[in-house]
Amino acid sequence: MKTILILTDLSGNAAQAAKTAVMLGGALNTNLLLYNTQSVLPVSSYYADYAGGPWVIDDFTKSENESNEKMQHLSECLQALIAKMNPQLRKPVVHYEVGEGSLAENISTVVDQKNIAMIVMGASSDAAFEHILNGSDSHAIIDHARCPILVVPQYADLKNFKKVIFATDFGEADIKGIHYLFEIGNLLNLQIEIVHISLYGEKDSSVIEKKQEFLKQVSRLRYANVMFNDVKGRNIVGSLNDLCEEENADVLALVHYQHNFLKRLLGHSTTKDALLNQNIPLLIFPSKMEKSFVV
Repeated sequence: MKTILILTDLSGNAAQAAKTAVMLGGALNTNLLLYNTQSVLPVSSYYADYAGGPWVIDDFTKSENESNEKMQHLSECLQALIAKMNPQLRKPVVHYEVGEGSLAENISTVVDQKNIAMIVMGASSDAAFEHILNGSDSHAIIDHARCPILVVPQYADLKNFKKVIFATDFGEADIKGIHYLFEIGNLLNLQIEIVHISLYGEKDSSVIEKKQEFLKQVSRLRYANVMFNDVKGRNIVGSLNDLCEEENADVLALVHYQHNFLKRLLGHSTTKDALLNQNIPLLIFPSKMEKSFVV
């Protein structure tokens, strides 16, 4: 059975993401895995001999025990939410695990071994985009994961997960992201709008040809509740923000090209200001994504 991986630093930001994962777990028929990591500090022989090395071990053990207690408490809170779910939905089973070392080093292994369908994590601020740009852990997760990542701002409420705006530049990997989105869309009855932002003054004769081929590939996926929108704007993120607000979108989705992260988005001077206004969840599809939701 598929599992949603909930990455948590045990903060209030992460708690909101965990609640969102409960809703998704029930709707998508998956289990839930809470995951937290503990950093392991290297201790030199000098430090161990002369600077109280055993204290470091004691401190690490104490921290690990505290993390386990907090994870158990969070697990119990989620189980209480699950107990109140619609009885017609399958209730997710909650597990938790505390790993050691770098999150970047662990994430690929966890995704592969635990049959992870999606990663859900909290944003460290109200803006999901700002969190992605400024958080080193977020960069590591996105670069190493091979499944979608949902970044949930602290005060975002996904009780009504019904409309998704998918931003495209007609890249090849966008089709994989859309295919995955259509798969979960069939389970959640999502309304999906695929949007391309054309900047004023931007001319590219190859765009028309790319768009036509792209739309052909999308049509072959045969998803009923989808539309395409070509929007003119002065900057990409600002236009996406405005569109999400105007159309009451619940989630903004896009593909992350691992070696070209948001390059086009960051290539404009007004972008950073626009990112601060992005306060709905952000669904990111890694370009190297290997799995579909149904497999």
